[in-house]
Amino acid sequence: EELSVVRGRNEVLLARVGALEANKTNQLSKSKCDDKFVAVQAEKEALEQELTLLRDEQTRHNAENKAAKVKISRLEQELNQLQGRYDALLDVKERAATRYKADYAKWKK
Repeated sequence: EELSVVRGRNEVLLARVGALEANKTNQLSKSKCDDKFVAVQAEKEALEQELTLLRDEQTRHNAENKAAKVKISRLEQELNQLQGRYDALLDVKERAATRYKADYAKWKK
């Protein structure tokens, strides 16, 4: 009878030891998970900061592109005006040359 009581207690103690070992394993796993979570959280924050920097850079580039487009448009207008003035001056030069030739021919006679 005493032996069965000791065996019963032994089984109870073995069950408690198993439960404590499982609890210890769970605590170690939880600790590893917590460490991994902290590392992933830090990586996430670093990536969010990088994303913010990239978005700011994109905004700056968009503004620069807009300013460049405005400048290109202004330069194209200026080029068109200069081409118009050049064509007008070339026309005046050709008419002057024709008139000069006519006047020279008239003078020579």
